[in-house]
Amino acid sequence: MAHDRRKWKTRERILDAAPELFSRRGFEGARVVDIARRAEVGHGTVFWHFVGKTQLYAHVLQLAGDRFLSAMRPHADGGRATLSESLARWVCVLGRDDEASALLGAERGRHPDPAIAAAAESVHGRLVDFRARRLHGEGALKAGSGLRRQALARLIVAAAWAMVAASPEVPAAVRSALVADFGTAVERMTGRHDRSG
Repeated sequence: MAHDRRKWKTRERILDAAPELFSRRGFEGARVVDIARRAEVGHGTVFWHFVGKTQLYAHVLQLAGDRFLSAMRPHADGGRATLSESLARWVCVLGRDDEASALLGAERGRHPDPAIAAAAESVHGRLVDFRARRLHGEGALKAGSGLRRQALARLIVAAAWAMVAASPEVPAAVRSALVADFGTAVERMTGRHDRSG
């Protein structure tokens, strides 16, 4: 049993060290030897816990998605907020987690390794499903088709990634205005009027 605990703690140290290096250097630039050094384990130990760098990276992507969804759950308020308010929270929470945004925003559909592309797409699908469930609470979409909610959720997730990716170059006030305008446009598309206006 003590052996299992040590194994688990070693794996956790590797998973604590990997996201920062992957988010700063990308998949190609992050070296397993650097991850091992940061985790204070031997280079071969990383490969004992993960088949290779690809499996480690895919796992890190899944964990980043888990972390982001956990941070968003308190903001899933069952339709009490407008879409503009909800999107602003989404962008704000995503913007607070630099590692998750760098990892999740960079890889979707872009990585040549099919395992990594599949992991990124899986996380993206979970984010879209989360948004689609949130949209189900919106009045105009409650009776709408699930396909319409999914399409709208994909649009919202893509727009949120674009806004977060532009964050370093775009002043906060401009980003807030973009979020509000986008939310209002989506509300108009759904036939739901903003409660604030």
